[in-house]
Amino acid sequence: MAHAVVDVVREDPGVGGVFMLAGAYAYNPTENAARVFFALKPFEERTESAEQIVQRLRQKVGAVEGAKFFMQVPQNITVGGRLSRTQYQYTLTDTNNEELNQWAPILEAEMRKLPELQDVASDQQNAAPTMAIDIDRDAASRLGVSAAIIDQTLYDAFGQRQVATMYTATNQYRSSSRSSRNTRRPRKAWR
Repeated sequence: MAHAVVDVVREDPGVGGVFMLAGAYAYNPTENAARVFFALKPFEERTESAEQIVQRLRQKVGAVEGAKFFMQVPQNITVGGRLSRTQYQYTLTDTNNEELNQWAPILEAEMRKLPELQDVASDQQNAAPTMAIDIDRDAASRLGVSAAIIDQTLYDAFGQRQVATMYTATNQYRSSSRSSRNTRRPRKAWR
């Protein structure tokens, strides 16, 4: 799907080159997303502004089935440290997660209705299954089990720990294990 988007962008007469990063990496924590960077031809070789080309590409890329594509013209000055899908960000926070989970989608839906806004998106990721565990601390204390031991036991069962780093000529790969009780932490190798 990402390759179909790249093909559409590459075919545009105002685009000079396209580069794509797909899968999980430092700035993209999910496997099912990609970042597409494209450079426009020099201004002397095109008649439209960058914003006009982006608007034209929005319509073309919108025809790619199953893909959500967000485009923005880079600004000379970037304010904020978060990399986002859209040019402007509005952050909604709440000390009550249930209230936030209720109102964030409602606000997003209302913002989508505004004709002045396009590419309205949310980075809220709360669709994953979750479980809340209530610990009977008095019973645990009577048995000599601390909250830290309970936490580590749950992390050993459900978490992931780095157990080794494999080095090649140009890359390094981290190996992880679901449970690390019987593994040693590797020594850091410096090059």
